[in-house]
Amino acid sequence: MTIDNSYVEKRMNATAFVAVITPRYLRSAWCIKELETFKPTISDGSSNLYPVYRFPIDNRDEIPAHARDMLGYVFYIHEDGIPIELEADSRRFLIVVATLASDIVSRISGK
Repeated sequence: MTIDNSYVEKRMNATAFVAVITPRYLRSAWCIKELETFKPTISDGSSNLYPVYRFPIDNRDEIPAHARDMLGYVFYIHEDGIPIELEADSRRFLIVVATLASDIVSRISGK
């Protein structure tokens, strides 16, 4: 599998990359390659990769090392030990979206 150089160049120059990480995403060779390709950092050493988790990832070792330890943005809750995806119109969902957007704006604006 090859990724077009212009695509890689655009990703490497991106200000932010939001990766919606799901079990299916992690089974995709293309998605893993994309995530591995996007490793830029801001000058202070922090990353401008924003991992979003729609579902729990049982084996965190499947996530590339540079993204594995990032907390990310979680769009599910556990009820009685069962992961439940947040409804798009729920208050909790909107809070996570607002937090993600605010973090990206802060990073882009340097604040």
